[in-house]
Order: sequence, then C-alpha cells, then structure tokens
Amino acid sequence: MKKYDGWVVKSFFGRNSWFMEETFYPTRKEVIKHFEERIFGKGEWRKFRRRGDFKIVKVKFVEAE
Repeated sequence: MKKYDGWVVKSFFGRNSWFMEETFYPTRKEVIKHFEERIFGKGEWRKFRRRGDFKIVKVKFVEAE
C-alpha cells in the first residue's frame, strides 16, 4: 500500500486554508507545471511560495461513511 496518493496545492488566501482540487497530480513536478501553465503564469509558483500564499502537500485518500 502506498503512503500517499499524490500532491495538491494548498491555498492560504482568506481565513481558512483550502485545497485546490484541480491541481491534484501524482508528482510534485506536475503540480507546479499545471499551476504555472493553467492558473497564474510562468515563474509565478516561486513568488507565491515565498510569500506563503500556497504550499504543495501530500494527500492520501481514505474512505469515510
């Protein structure tokens, strides 16, 4: 069994932090590529990460009832 299923961007805009579901990918590199190409623009990931607006986190899916 794998330890985690993939990576996703966690946003810290607003009062509560939240996951950007559309950025879920199996590797960190793919998450950054999607973030830069489709959301904000080339080279923007580094700027947002340094400011503390976004973070890439590991995710593990579990079944809940």
